[in-house]
Amino acid sequence: MIITYLDCSNLRNKDWHVIELRSRRTLEPTLLRLGKAIPNIFRYDSVELFVPVTRRDLDVFELSTQDCIFGRSTNFQSLLRLKSVTGIVGLMTVADSGRASEVLTWPDADAQKLIATAEEGFRQRALDIEAGSFVRILNGQMRDLCGIVEIVAGGKAVVRITLRTKSILLETPICNLLNLDHVPKEQRAYYYCPLVDQLMKDNPEEGPNLIEEDLHLDDAANSVEVADEPLPEPETKKRSRQRTVTAVVKRLVMLENKHNPMDIAQVVVAALRSGEIKAPKNLFIVYCIIKNLLLKEHFRKVDPSIRNYREVIRRYGKQYKFSAQQIAGLDPDLDIPVQTSERDINRSGGKHRLATLRHSFDQSV
Repeated sequence: MIITYLDCSNLRNKDWHVIELRSRRTLEPTLLRLGKAIPNIFRYDSVELFVPVTRRDLDVFELSTQDCIFGRSTNFQSLLRLKSVTGIVGLMTVADSGRASEVLTWPDADAQKLIATAEEGFRQRALDIEAGSFVRILNGQMRDLCGIVEIVAGGKAVVRITLRTKSILLETPICNLLNLDHVPKEQRAYYYCPLVDQLMKDNPEEGPNLIEEDLHLDDAANSVEVADEPLPEPETKKRSRQRTVTAVVKRLVMLENKHNPMDIAQVVVAALRSGEIKAPKNLFIVYCIIKNLLLKEHFRKVDPSIRNYREVIRRYGKQYKFSAQQIAGLDPDLDIPVQTSERDINRSGGKHRLATLRHSFDQSV
């Protein structure tokens, strides 16, 4: 794990310092506190930290160096201030003297060998993950939950986490997953852990029946929630995230492999007509969502060199060219304007929000 703050290009070939941690039993909370403290400690100085993680799992966070991590910065005095973070002893010194003048350094050439070894182990961990793999989420709001991989593409995966009352589709980097394919199918519940395995061993006859009902969605529940990793901040208004245009388009592009924009728009318009999803302020927003998600979730994964949607049209044909007016033509009776008038925008206080929306999509087109 490499943690960087600001531009670290000027740290290349610079020697590292060994940072002692207080206890291996509190590694993870210590690193979380360290990550939050870095901006306040270093401010305008760049810093690079190397955390040699060898194993991650449920309540497991192991380092190859036991109680040490490594760091380097343009400001040596700021490195000394790391000992103010709870769980960090400080920089390692000669004979534990604690003197700044006797801080030990570690040659960058040796550090790069350890980093290369850690990165290779990191890549090897994700090599066997494919569609159908049973995995655990390591970080994020869905942390420690288990699910089945639906899609693997472009270094990311879509994982279906089946709870009792809803099914969650989580898009996350493959490196954020732990492969649990060794787990028998009858134990693949969203809460799988060593206790489940022990339950099966202690109760070989009753155990499978206790777990079986948690392997499937309840018949009365058909809710599918689409989430990204990292997830955005929670909304102030409580509303189900699956009732949005974005969730429908993601499902169509990522799971159903629909890539024709007007075919996607037709499904969205039908959902808007039936009230299945919440109506946006105008159809220009629908147009932007479809275009942005097609670019991000399909075309850039097929060809990472594509910079904007104009290149998609130029390379793959005019069938991918569409507009908000064409979406409106799919259902002339749909009571949603193509674009919100300037008067209505000012009245609702949404002019700034619309400008922000347009700017965000202009950056990708």
